[in-house]
Amino acid sequence: MINRGGENVYPVEAENTICMHPKVFEVAVYGVPDRVMGEKVAASIIAVPGTTLTIEEVKEFCKDKLARYKIPEHIILTSALPKNPGGKVIKDKLTLELSNQIEKTM
Repeated sequence: MINRGGENVYPVEAENTICMHPKVFEVAVYGVPDRVMGEKVAASIIAVPGTTLTIEEVKEFCKDKLARYKIPEHIILTSALPKNPGGKVIKDKLTLELSNQIEKTM
């Protein structure tokens, strides 16, 4: 569960919504630390091969399907997600990588 400014965001809810987009192959939703909100919602997305997906397209798709605070603020389009030997996405690794990127831009 992601605690965004006192609001609870369940990653599976956002993942299921984003996966409904016809250009999304796989998605992982996770929280990244934020000084003001506690955590912010982030998503790493793999597009369907042969398609072009934009961050704006994902946010627009989620607009009428998720509450505003549940829509990922940070979206990364990637070609692979880190997984353990059982095939489960390692969200802690995604959180760490994105947190490091955000700190570098501050």
